[in-house]
Amino acid sequence: MKLTTPGLVFAACLALCLASPGLLVATAPPPGDAVEALTLQTSTDGAIVVLKTSVPVPKFICTLATAEPRQVVIDFPVASSRLKKRYALDSPLVREALVEQTPKPGLALRIRLTLGDGVLAAVELAGQGLTLRFQGGVPAPNLEAAASTEYLVGAGDKLDIAVFGHADLNRTLEVRGDGTIDFPLIGDVPVAGKGMPQIGREITRLLGKDYIIDPKVSVNVHEYGSQWVTVIGEIRTPGRHLLRRNMRLIDLLAEAGGLTPFANRKQIEILRSGRNDLRSKLVVNLRDIEDGKTPDFPLLASDVVMVPRRTF
Repeated sequence: MKLTTPGLVFAACLALCLASPGLLVATAPPPGDAVEALTLQTSTDGAIVVLKTSVPVPKFICTLATAEPRQVVIDFPVASSRLKKRYALDSPLVREALVEQTPKPGLALRIRLTLGDGVLAAVELAGQGLTLRFQGGVPAPNLEAAASTEYLVGAGDKLDIAVFGHADLNRTLEVRGDGTIDFPLIGDVPVAGKGMPQIGREITRLLGKDYIIDPKVSVNVHEYGSQWVTVIGEIRTPGRHLLRRNMRLIDLLAEAGGLTPFANRKQIEILRSGRNDLRSKLVVNLRDIEDGKTPDFPLLASDVVMVPRRTF
């Protein structure tokens, strides 16, 4: 998976898939485009690697490599370097930084951050440079740990709510425009933006407070109607599709009729909403998913899946 950074602040994608897109041959770096220093700072909840750069920060691509040793790779297609070849960072989260100048045609600079027990938590443009934040913990075993896939209810969804032993309270209710449902005995319950377990706990609490001793409540989606994902490009039926619970990339592609013969299966691009109305771009190798090398990719509300055309 690859995270590009066209704007100010980006939540780093922790998905454990590796992309290897080709890069255009770069010209000599414009005057001033440079990476000048690399330092490590400690924080209360982890470690921070700071790359001091020219302003504006040169274009870069951040990739997570999950093969051993685990690394975060930052590529600068066009930039000069004033860095040493190796930095011993002496952190249990980030062990060292390796610097390669012109590692391949079209790439001016590559920085490899070798991880210890850390996981990448965020990539930010702040001040004069690039900040990578790391937190402690073991690597996530699958994509669910990288991005929560719990379905969050919204207006237009219909919920099946059952109270064990009280069939007269069982209801199928549509979430109203204000994000609430009207449940017997307890009245309006705010549910928008909450997952099924959270809604179940809230109804259980309200029923148990004044009406039923030790109620057992279950909540499930009866019909989806609030959240969407979009697929465009080399797909047989492009357009918007309802986001279903635990929906993954292959589910969406199948629902959209499958790929055309001209689709690039190795570089499916997913635009995902982030902070400040900016989007990060994730690159997923569908062929690796189909071959069982990486897990299927979980989708979130408002994702835009772009299937590019193969280059022959």
